[in-house]
Amino acid sequence: MTEPRIDYDPLAEAIRSAFAAAEPAMAALEELSAEAPFTMRAMTTRVQRAAVAGDLFHASLRHDLRTLIDAVDVQVARGRHTEILYDPYYVGEYYEQEVLEPSAAALLRALTPVTQLLSRLDAVDHIKRADVLAHWPAA
Repeated sequence: MTEPRIDYDPLAEAIRSAFAAAEPAMAALEELSAEAPFTMRAMTTRVQRAAVAGDLFHASLRHDLRTLIDAVDVQVARGRHTEILYDPYYVGEYYEQEVLEPSAAALLRALTPVTQLLSRLDAVDHIKRADVLAHWPAA
């Protein structure tokens, strides 16, 4: 009996995965654009245009996504605070709980698909780099 031939191309799969992540990320960018600082709106527009054109794999696009994610993370951090809750039945009598304000929680939810897109674009880049190194001429 012969072994089945598995025809799997990791790069093609990573590219497919990145394109699949683009649509939810574009919807999230639309939401983030309304909340983003004015300087970040230009980045969200560039990213959206690149996605519509199917041109997702440039380093500048990944840089824009990272910058946008960092800016939104700062806004989320502003909406995060720690509450100390008293519980007489808890061993230490009190515990700390991190709480997000509703606006920060909404930003964090909207940021998730954008973060997933960036992760998948990074995966494509890593596979391309690995392929280049694998085919590097031996000295």
